[in-house]
Amino acid sequence: MAHEILETFKDINEEFIAKEKILTKLDNKIGDGDHGSNMKRGFEHVIKELIYEDENDLKNNFEIVGKTLMSKVGGASGPLYGMAFINGATHLQGQVWNYKNLKKFINEGAKAITILGRANVGDKTMYDIWKHLGDDLNKNIKPEELLKNIIKCRDSTKNAIALKGRASYLKKRSSGTIDPGCFSSEIIFRHLIGGLK
Repeated sequence: MAHEILETFKDINEEFIAKEKILTKLDNKIGDGDHGSNMKRGFEHVIKELIYEDENDLKNNFEIVGKTLMSKVGGASGPLYGMAFINGATHLQGQVWNYKNLKKFINEGAKAITILGRANVGDKTMYDIWKHLGDDLNKNIKPEELLKNIIKCRDSTKNAIALKGRASYLKKRSSGTIDPGCFSSEIIFRHLIGGLK
């Protein structure tokens, strides 16, 4: 695969290794407590698959990421991230990771999440940050502003009440914790934005 995008996914993998405990702590409060280990394991397998991929094509590479996450990440996150990457890959073109391809990836990925997870904005799920970034990309907001906005969106889930998934059973007690899926999505997005050409 293209050297630049491989390096981006290596950086994502390294951050999930470094932040496994943080994600686990968040998920312990409102979920199953396995989001950190799941994302770490998933992206470790992603790197193994991509290193041996000779096809220098973004669509193919992102489909591989999606299929790997779907098979290696447990819980609800595996199917959600898997389908987001697979669906997000459908309209990617060429070998260059640019703003146009990022916009296509995020918007198509968000569609998969809302269909599979039946989530709406404000439900305190990973869909919140995917939809927010997609809206910003459709407005052609500059990368540096995108980076600021995704962090704000991630943090805004802290005081929200979860309306989907296991966290929803906690009702008001789900408030006070950043959504783990938004936290992990912000990590992925930050590196994808940083790797734009």
